[in-house]
Amino acid sequence: MAKLDLRPDTLDLELYRGDLSAWQIVLEQENALPIDLTSATVRLQIRETATSSVIIVALTAGAGLVVTPLLGKIEFALSVANWVALSSSFYSYDLEVQYAAQGLPQTYLRGSISISGDVTR
Repeated sequence: MAKLDLRPDTLDLELYRGDLSAWQIVLEQENALPIDLTSATVRLQIRETATSSVIIVALTAGAGLVVTPLLGKIEFALSVANWVALSSSFYSYDLEVQYAAQGLPQTYLRGSISISGDVTR
């Protein structure tokens, strides 16, 4: 029996505490054209666990996320303040897009964040 997996892609991140951590992704349709993010709200949240009610870091357009709507591009980076908030070694995150015309968000990316301690201080 065939199976249809509608879960978001998983990308686990392994970071080194305090170092520059920046990424970019491009959301594409099946025909490889970019997904238009015009009028969409993009959010990335980091929590201790996926079920935790406490948000450790929240990134949005203009606050940690740079969105280029017509290219479907989302760039994100952790700031110094984000690193201060990330005091543990393991977290969960996801990235979702809320389109103006839809009632429910679309989660495109999820995963864990593992942080190794910095030696040079």
